[in-house]
Amino acid sequence: MPENTLKLGIIGGALDSAIGRSHHIASQMDGRFRIVAGCFSLISKVNEDTAALLDVPAERLYSDWRTFLKSEQGKLDAVLLLTPTPMHAEMAAEALAAGFLPHFRESTLRFISRGSRYSSGS
Repeated sequence: MPENTLKLGIIGGALDSAIGRSHHIASQMDGRFRIVAGCFSLISKVNEDTAALLDVPAERLYSDWRTFLKSEQGKLDAVLLLTPTPMHAEMAAEALAAGFLPHFRESTLRFISRGSRYSSGS
């Protein structure tokens, strides 16, 4: 992997998702990111098939997103949340607590500002 390539981990976005494939392709278009870890689906077979499609090694494939965040601390440059929007607030809060700097879409910020318990850090 070239020195300036950023290591990307993904939560959600399995090969059977509506949004996953387009984000996988977009993340690779300029050669700046390499998908190196993920928790793509709660369905084992879909999770494994997605990892195989993206060349993610088995030791960096997770069946639980919380385990993914804990295990990948300090190993990734970015985490991409490709789960349904209502799940983003909790995941982003836990990613932040694990030391990842989240990048939010406007819809996630609206969700948090509407009183999500995660916006107050509790």
